[in-house]
Amino acid sequence: MNKLTSLLGVCLLLCGCSLGDLTQPVNEPPIGQVMLQSVATCNLPIAAPLSRSLFIQEVDAVAPYDQNAMWYSPEPSELKSYSYHQWAAPPAIALQQLVADAIRNSGRYGSVWAGATANAAGGNVLSLQLLSFYQDIGAKTVHLRMVAELNNQNKVSSQVFDVTVPASADYAGMVSGAGEAANQAACSVAKWVVTAGS
Repeated sequence: MNKLTSLLGVCLLLCGCSLGDLTQPVNEPPIGQVMLQSVATCNLPIAAPLSRSLFIQEVDAVAPYDQNAMWYSPEPSELKSYSYHQWAAPPAIALQQLVADAIRNSGRYGSVWAGATANAAGGNVLSLQLLSFYQDIGAKTVHLRMVAELNNQNKVSSQVFDVTVPASADYAGMVSGAGEAANQAACSVAKWVVTAGS
């Protein structure tokens, strides 16, 4: 009986050790990084070219939109991020480039500078702030809201831009809807800058 008890004790000990492995966290798949891709194909009004430059400051983004996370809203006033997918860079960086490209392609300014190196001596200054950028699962849409401020040599004007585009209620919908929303926002900002920047 003593041998049986000892053998049973060893078996339980071995089983207990192997069960310990079951409680270890499962290796999660790597997080996929996605570029916010869009091409600002805008239909801008024709305006006489200006000899001065436009300097676009780095886009400021309010939390949590200053992160690489892809945000979605499963319920009103609830915000979550996709677990296994994120932007390769914060969306504000891509938005800044889209806006700069759209304005540059308009031919309105002699030169368009974007980013930290933008020095506003003798030119107009555009400041952008990303206020929200998320997918609404229930409404099957992607929302982007930003505010722009244009300092046009002593005259300052500002405008809020709200863009909502249809998108399927999944990760693929977030990616495609975000690209379309970013394109529409960039074109709207560019149109406003081109017409307000004289």
